[in-house]
Amino acid sequence: KISNLLKILPFHPGDLTALNFIGEIKNLVKSELPGESVSYFLDENAIEKLQSLEAVALEVIYYAIRELLRNILRYAIIPDKKLEVKISLSFEKSILELSIEDNGKGIQDSSVSRVGSGQGLILHSTMMAVIGGALIKESHPGEFTRVRLVLKKFFL
Repeated sequence: KISNLLKILPFHPGDLTALNFIGEIKNLVKSELPGESVSYFLDENAIEKLQSLEAVALEVIYYAIRELLRNILRYAIIPDKKLEVKISLSFEKSILELSIEDNGKGIQDSSVSRVGSGQGLILHSTMMAVIGGALIKESHPGEFTRVRLVLKKFFL
C-alpha cells in the first residue's frame, strides 16, 4: 500500500529495476538538483549487489534518496557557497551502503523546530527498517550533512 501511495506522488521512475537503478537515481538528481555539482562514487561490486534486491527495497531506497535530495535543496544551501553533493555506493563486509553528503549548512539546533521538519526522514527511516536496513544521519553545522542508507547482509 505504501509503495502504491509513493508511486502516485509527483516524479516517480517509470521502470525501477536493479538494472536501471543507477540511471534512475542520476535522472532523479538532475530533476531535484538541477545545476548543482554532484559527484558519484560507485563501487562495481555494490552495483552487482543491487541485482539481488527485491523491487520493494529498490523503491524504498529510491524514495528515501528523493527525500534526501529535496532536503538538500530546501535546507543545505549557504548563500555565496557552491553546493557540492557526493553520492556513494559501496559494498563492504556484507553491507550495502548508499551515502549522500552535502557541504551545506548541516543539521541545525534541533531545539528550534520548523513545521514539518524531520517528518520525511522519520518516514523513510521507518521504511528502511521495514526492508531490513537503516537511515543514519551525520552532520556538523556549517560543514556537512551525510545520510547513509544501509542494508545488512541478511537481506542480500
